[in-house]
Amino acid sequence: MPVVKTANSSLGTIVVTNDGKTVYTLTSGGQQVPCSSECRQVWPPVTVVAPLTKATGTGVQNVGTGAGGEVTINGAPVYTYVADTKAGDTKGEGIVSFGGTWNVVKASG
Repeated sequence: MPVVKTANSSLGTIVVTNDGKTVYTLTSGGQQVPCSSECRQVWPPVTVVAPLTKATGTGVQNVGTGAGGEVTINGAPVYTYVADTKAGDTKGEGIVSFGGTWNVVKASG
């Protein structure tokens, strides 16, 4: 079963977890920003049981598994947002916090 897949939303075709939660990255000035401890309470990382499971995606390119079983897309760790309470919510789009801006991962990369 894939860890991530694509879904249609008001933002276009986006990447979601297998249960439909929207996937985000954190960047500043085009660079990845690490999300640790307090950040992860609000933005939990998408994970797999490493090293037993390799991350896969349906309709999503460049899915990988990073340190501690964290799922990556194009090498960037991906997260969900606790305020997204139902499948397809995109409430985290554009939020500036924890040193960067949170953006929904688009299926096009």
